[in-house]
Amino acid sequence: MRLMWEELCGISNNMLKAWLVAGDFNDIVYAKEKRGGVIASIRRCSKFRERVNACNLIDMGVMGPKFTWRGPIYHGGQRIYERLDRALCNEKWRLSYPDGFVKVLTRVEFSDHRPILISPKESPYIKAPIQFKFESAWLLDDTYKEELSIIQHVDIPNDLYGARVCDLVDAHGNWNWALLQNWMPNQLQHKIAAVVPPHSDNGRDEQLGVGGKFGEFSVATMYNKLRGFNKTDADPVWNRIWKLGVTERVRSFVWLVKWDRLLTNSVKNRMGLSSSVCQYCGGQEETCIHVLCDCPLAHEFWKQIVPEFGETETRCSMV
Repeated sequence: MRLMWEELCGISNNMLKAWLVAGDFNDIVYAKEKRGGVIASIRRCSKFRERVNACNLIDMGVMGPKFTWRGPIYHGGQRIYERLDRALCNEKWRLSYPDGFVKVLTRVEFSDHRPILISPKESPYIKAPIQFKFESAWLLDDTYKEELSIIQHVDIPNDLYGARVCDLVDAHGNWNWALLQNWMPNQLQHKIAAVVPPHSDNGRDEQLGVGGKFGEFSVATMYNKLRGFNKTDADPVWNRIWKLGVTERVRSFVWLVKWDRLLTNSVKNRMGLSSSVCQYCGGQEETCIHVLCDCPLAHEFWKQIVPEFGETETRCSMV
């Protein structure tokens, strides 16, 4: 191994062209490139890094599985995994092929190493075809049965399978009815006619909403519109809760108290899970107010914070 690195250093000192070295170096750069077995030697990892740097080489990194070598199973059923295979290049190679990459492939049965694929250009992104998924929410639409009865009798021509919307537009930018009218029901043709055909002059489609200041789409705006929410009629306590200068957890707790959402015995009793009586004092119904204020246990807590608390009869109410 030492002789190999001496030869590589000699080549590196005289190398003026793009240079790449790849293979099984039987060493790792960092301890995290090993899993299982004895802890990796920090000294050996450091020595490997020194040799790579002495040759003015750069680790190209890797895509895919982290480890390239799978060792045998030792006592205790533990297997060792390491990244022994890698590709190293000089600066000129990296500048010549900035999009180059290394990908770890699937291991074949007769080898304990995973092969690596080195490419000088960027890997093309292959978009998987969109799969059809049935949405149960469609069943709730009032027009579902009507639309289903129409579509069941539609026989799409084979030459139109996989066609895009833009493929159904003629040279003048209008719907190409010659492709549609011979097989498509009139009801569907009328619906398509009500939609403006796609055209490059119209730009890309954009999401638009209602109720916003600039007509932009947002989930919050659409939710408020669908729910008929009006800010002028909103409970001012809501804003005061979420503007409290406390942590998010405390604000959420106050919100639960405001809307009586704490899982008290009173709530569990309505769910048929337990008695509504407070298990500590045994005299009153355990509501939010009882837990936070009226219960003797709560009284003792508040006295530690507000000494005047309890000197006079105190009753709390919801916010």
